[in-house]
Amino acid sequence: MSSSTPVFKQVMLVDDDPILCAVIEAFFLDGRAETVYTANNGIEAIAVANNHSADLDFVLCDLNMPGMDGIQLLRNIAKCGYKGPIAILSGEDRSIVSLAARMASTLNLNLAGALSKPVNFEELDKIIVESTGDP
Repeated sequence: MSSSTPVFKQVMLVDDDPILCAVIEAFFLDGRAETVYTANNGIEAIAVANNHSADLDFVLCDLNMPGMDGIQLLRNIAKCGYKGPIAILSGEDRSIVSLAARMASTLNLNLAGALSKPVNFEELDKIIVESTGDP
């Protein structure tokens, strides 16, 4: 999905694995986003969301992180007023991911999809296309 005009202006990745963040950041910077913010935990993500929630176009977050898990992060993102698409990327059991998806819906968050680790970039592209309508 490499194009001359990025799909997103600003994306936030939240995962405690710095290598995974670097790989996904490169994926987004390859024609999908102009700017990518990475956060290694929920606390860092809240700081980014507080500073950029009006400008963020897409959030991809893990559920299992130290300090503040993804469930708590989703609650805090909702409090920040973020309304753009969110995708969950998790190695957790599908029942945990389903619980997070239901909670996101209860919080009126725009859940674009959920992916299992390791990340499948074709599936991530599909979520991007479905959440934006951009082919």
